[in-house]
Amino acid sequence: MRYRSLVAMLLALFVGFTVTACGGAPQQQGPLTYDQIHSTGLAALCPEVSDVARGKVPMTAGQVVKLDDVCFQPVSIEAEEERRGGDKEFVRTKNLTRKTFTLGPAQAEIVSNGDTLEFNVLDGMTFQAITAQLPGNEQVPTLLSIKKLRATGESSDGSINASLDFEGTYSVPGYRSSMFLDPRGRGSETGYEMANGLQAAQDEFPEGSIKTDDFTQGKISIQIARVDPYTGELAGNFISYQKSSDEQGTLESRLVRVQGLFYARIVDES
Repeated sequence: MRYRSLVAMLLALFVGFTVTACGGAPQQQGPLTYDQIHSTGLAALCPEVSDVARGKVPMTAGQVVKLDDVCFQPVSIEAEEERRGGDKEFVRTKNLTRKTFTLGPAQAEIVSNGDTLEFNVLDGMTFQAITAQLPGNEQVPTLLSIKKLRATGESSDGSINASLDFEGTYSVPGYRSSMFLDPRGRGSETGYEMANGLQAAQDEFPEGSIKTDDFTQGKISIQIARVDPYTGELAGNFISYQKSSDEQGTLESRLVRVQGLFYARIVDES
């Protein structure tokens, strides 16, 4: 009997070790804890929706659908560069801020006007400062943004479906805040305009003396590719065009093209 007990115990240990080694243990359900996310880069990834989710969410004219956990995850960041002959083309860059580049979570809404749907970003983490590096090691500081995003899309049956495309614009704030001071103490709202020795040359070099903090406008296209009507999750892709930072008017900005993944979750239908 003693040997039977010993054999049973060894067998149980062997089975448990095999299940653990082969990854057969059930995965943890629910959201991850802070310790499970900290320093892993997982916070910079948008949730995923199954590729087989090809359903739709019906809408009627005047209906408003609230979205939460709206997420824009850049996958490719390209900057426009001038080639020989004056031609310009987009060049793939290296993202130097690999773990802090995702926009979100944000809150948004989809408003039905019949066959036309409006996608509006309302609140949340709507901009993020990143730095991209060109192949020649030139760095391109950019404030990725979806601030005040307003986009429209046409739906043949008025529903949110897996073939819905939105196109619109958004606001891009200045990369530096209006309270930022350069090393000489100059700023757009605080500090002073001219550094010592530049007063006489202010007409010749205005961009090097007077700081600005202007808003620019970006363009975006969002393609909904997956809709799960049971969980209310939407997913797809996006492509946006916006200007890089001009360092408060002292540098020439570049046109930046961002392509990536989109995710949102319906929380209220009214």
